[in-house]
Amino acid sequence: MTVVVGFNWPDWHDNAVGVIVDGELVFASEEERWTRHKHSPEELPINALRQALQFLKRRYGIKPKDIDAYAVHWDPRLMASLLRRELALISFTSFVKSRIRIDLFDIFRGGLVNKGFGALRLGFVYLRGDYLDFVRRFVRFVIHSIGEDVPDNIRIIPVPHHLTHAASAYYFSGFNNATVLTVDGTGEFEATVVWRVRDGEFEKVASIPTVYGSLGFLYEEVCAKVGYDFLEGPGKVMGLAPYGKASKYYEKLKSFIRFDDRDYPFRFVVPGRWRVKGGDFLNPIDSLLTLSILVVGFLGILMVICILMLLVLPGLFSP
Repeated sequence: MTVVVGFNWPDWHDNAVGVIVDGELVFASEEERWTRHKHSPEELPINALRQALQFLKRRYGIKPKDIDAYAVHWDPRLMASLLRRELALISFTSFVKSRIRIDLFDIFRGGLVNKGFGALRLGFVYLRGDYLDFVRRFVRFVIHSIGEDVPDNIRIIPVPHHLTHAASAYYFSGFNNATVLTVDGTGEFEATVVWRVRDGEFEKVASIPTVYGSLGFLYEEVCAKVGYDFLEGPGKVMGLAPYGKASKYYEKLKSFIRFDDRDYPFRFVVPGRWRVKGGDFLNPIDSLLTLSILVVGFLGILMVICILMLLVLPGLFSP
């Protein structure tokens, strides 16, 4: 029996958990069902994962130690180092907001030495951009919270973002062979991808980088301009679009898109820089909080080093 649990990471929005047992979807739940917060923005899927683990034990007798792997929907191997570090900061901020302190680098407990070395470990995680370290700690936290034994080895499988969208469409379509189009705000570096799928094998045949043009961000930008809150507009605007009529805005919008028959089907030529209202990966307050903790931690390390030097150096030079 093969058991794979998948969930969102980082926790930007619409956080959910799904469970596959021997190739069959047996459980799926969004965090908003348990918190009653629409889209569950910046909420780790703690409740949804608890429910998934309890369901597996109740229905199949499967315990956390029997789970083969956990999958998340971003692959750090496809990201620039700056984005990986940003996701590491987001992950740490999510832990702080969720008050997850168990095994959290010992920053919030113990004496100055523990805090200092805990911050040093956190600093190395940040420099590596190893946000998957937080995923493992999150899984351990949830397993511990339901009173189950935490496995020594927790396998995390990062899946390319657009591939997760394509797979969810293909495997429930009923087709053996298909062409799949995924259009999003952004993945690791792409906004639109075309896939050729043959008997479950995915082949990427074309893609458009986010920097060339993101239809998802275009929708968010337009929706923000007409007054919708972040995440609330695109679905509604898509539903309203068929009822609209061509107007002066059509030609204006068309002027922002250049169609090309070379490397990419189209690209945006919008002057200036886009900024979607409420759509920042890491807001300024969260950034300040996280960086402040890191600075305090590194200062603690310096203090530890100074204390050790004061204790050791006199003995070295004494007659």
